[in-house]
Amino acid sequence: MKALLIAVLMTMAGIAQAHCLSHAWYVMQDSDIPKLGNIPESASSLKLRLDSLKSCIGNQSTNILMEKYSDEEIQKRIDYYEAAYAKQKAKEDAEEAAEKAEQARLAKLPGVRIGMSANDVLTKSNWGRPYSVNRTTTAVGTHEQWVYGRGIYLYFNNGKLTAIQN
Repeated sequence: MKALLIAVLMTMAGIAQAHCLSHAWYVMQDSDIPKLGNIPESASSLKLRLDSLKSCIGNQSTNILMEKYSDEEIQKRIDYYEAAYAKQKAKEDAEEAAEKAEQARLAKLPGVRIGMSANDVLTKSNWGRPYSVNRTTTAVGTHEQWVYGRGIYLYFNNGKLTAIQN
């Protein structure tokens, strides 16, 4: 029983080392470090890559990695992912703060009323922008259905709110 437990633990340790090595190897396989101008990944994805790479440094299973790449190359990669993570995290935090500020601004505004203009609904009500707009143009004028989701709609005729469906 003890031998079985030791074998299981050794296998688990090997899996963890292999996982560590595969993540680090993937990170190091990039032929060139991308520029920080356009970061296509989320902050959490960048953080995972960075943590995987850092956790492999000094790990016995990374001898293959260390033989192929110099300490400078590995550190350059770590530096890139730290900078990319910081930049992307700041961008995502700013977007989240802007969204919260917009939600707070909208929450302070009144609801909609029949007769309001489309512009008034957008700027002077707590409804904000719809998810989508269905527009029909006829000889009589333009009819719009603003879709807010979950069965909630606003209907406009020639730019004036004529119906509220919820």
